[in-house]
Amino acid sequence: MSAADGIDRDAPARLRRQGGETLLRDLVRSFLTRTPERLATLRTTRSPRVVEELAHTFKTSCRIIGALGMGDLCEALELDAEQGQLPDAARLAALEDAFARVHAWLTDVQRASP
Repeated sequence: MSAADGIDRDAPARLRRQGGETLLRDLVRSFLTRTPERLATLRTTRSPRVVEELAHTFKTSCRIIGALGMGDLCEALELDAEQGQLPDAARLAALEDAFARVHAWLTDVQRASP
């Protein structure tokens, strides 16, 4: 993992070994498609319970795909939501910034896939 960007660049190779190119392609496509929807929900919901459930699921997806920094941010959102707190603007901005980096990286992963 690169400490500077929170990305585990070895994750695609691990996923390929575990499930082949199709698994990797499907996971990347799903992550890139669903993440904007998840971010929008986190920005707009007024329910800590929704945040907690979504952040938990999102955290797992991030860590599987190699977006470890995003996973850590989701874990913090989940823990805050367990205490009844909604996401603050700074944490959401950090998550969106991290996704921009992950999006660029995963787009490169997609291009490099056969």
